[in-house]
Amino acid sequence: MTPCTVSDDLKSQIPALYHDVSYNTQKICDILAVKKILTYKTLTLFLQYGVINNPHKCSCIGGHLFILSQSHHIFVHY
Repeated sequence: MTPCTVSDDLKSQIPALYHDVSYNTQKICDILAVKKILTYKTLTLFLQYGVINNPHKCSCIGGHLFILSQSHHIFVHY
């Protein structure tokens, strides 16, 4: 069973309600209809990195970008 995903727009409201409006986590959970663990995780990421999603999460693409050099260009050209 996969967990329900929450949109980034909804997640971005959590730090705003906590810091700007000074709501506690229980009130944020009631207003946004999200679980308390999501609120805590989002606030922790926001305090540590300034973003609402984990910046160290592996991407779906995998690997890394490969930059072609001049020698690769010659090899690909022929």
